[in-house]
Amino acid sequence: MSKEPSAYPEIGKRPSHHEYATTEEGSPSLNNTYTLDEFIEDPELEKRILRKVDMRLLPPLWIMYVLNYLDRNNIGNAKTAGMQKDLKLSSSDYSLVLSIFFIGYLLLEVPSNMILSRTRPSIYLPAIMAVWGSLCCAYVGVNSKGALVALRFCLGLIEAGFFPGVLLFMSMW
Repeated sequence: MSKEPSAYPEIGKRPSHHEYATTEEGSPSLNNTYTLDEFIEDPELEKRILRKVDMRLLPPLWIMYVLNYLDRNNIGNAKTAGMQKDLKLSSSDYSLVLSIFFIGYLLLEVPSNMILSRTRPSIYLPAIMAVWGSLCCAYVGVNSKGALVALRFCLGLIEAGFFPGVLLFMSMW
């Protein structure tokens, strides 16, 4: 087997822009194919890129996860603070309010990830957070069991895309 000359003249040395293969007119050659044998690993560059991605990606995702956790556990705090008494909820009504969230969550979890895989996560996840924040603010206007059940169902629909979406997003990096 004859081997074409490598575009990289020396192992361990990064080629300058003048050392790439070119055509007679001076434009980059499209006919050359590079194999994995010609790939030059640069651990320092890889470290810098991973650190940059980690510093830009993980802090916002961590904050969003903490807010998600607080929201999920906040319904218990609201019960302790007197929500059950104020809305005249029986224990079965309160159980309905808790469980209806997960029905909405289960209904939209897979379709939400399908949407996320076809859109930009940098727009989709913050949009989920904005709608989710608006729904959390809407708790102020809840004055009946029906309104609370509807709000918790809608919140489940919106939150369905968050945690699996974050996992999908991080797996794409």
